Amino acid sequence: MFKVDELVKYMMPLDADYSYGVILELKKGRAVVLSKSYPHGTITEVPYRFIDHCGKEVRTVGSREGKNNQ
Repeated sequence: MFKVDELVKYMMPLDADYSYGVILELKKGRAVVLSKSYPHGTITEVPYRFIDHCGKEVRTVGSREGKNNQ
């Protein structure tokens, strides 16, 4: 579930890349998001199905080592 003041990434159907923003308000079926990427500072209502959490990705060191050496 999403929370107010959470950093999220979202991609609308016709966008070519993710946009990043902070949730200002949660409504039924959508969230009000303040954009942190281009165009900076715009406020948009984004449906929940287009929003994803923007957390830290966990990478393990050496997880791909040896795949080409088999």
